Amino acid sequence: MSKLSDQTLELLKKEYLNISGLAIAKDGKIAYEYFARDSEKDAKIHVASVTKSVFSILVGIALEKQYIKSIHEKIISYFPDLKISCRNKTLSQLEIKHLLTMTAPYKFRSEPYSKVFSTQNWGWTALQLLGGVSSPEKKTVRE
Repeated sequence: MSKLSDQTLELLKKEYLNISGLAIAKDGKIAYEYFARDSEKDAKIHVASVTKSVFSILVGIALEKQYIKSIHEKIISYFPDLKISCRNKTLSQLEIKHLLTMTAPYKFRSEPYSKVFSTQNWGWTALQLLGGVSSPEKKTVRE
């Protein structure tokens, strides 16, 4: 496994205290791993920012392969069993673009992270917070 330069390691330790780990892959294999503390190697960490990046990559691939036509497609079209609350039209207007730009119109004073993160199915919880009313057991996605 390769090494980072001493200068880079020093920079990570002094300037980027919020980084708990770093993994560098090359040719499909882990070329380098860094953990700020040994205890973090096996720890679960909050990866929302990473998830956004991976999601945007996957959307780009889906666009290129024409699995989706546009970032303006409605999210609800991918969840045909999800029923929308008759009083809430937010979910029916939600587009892939809103997820990419983190502009889903939640009607909360602050982001509902604690409600989402405390559930087993983050996606369904987020859809319910936007006005979906069907149960997570009925989770079919358009193929």
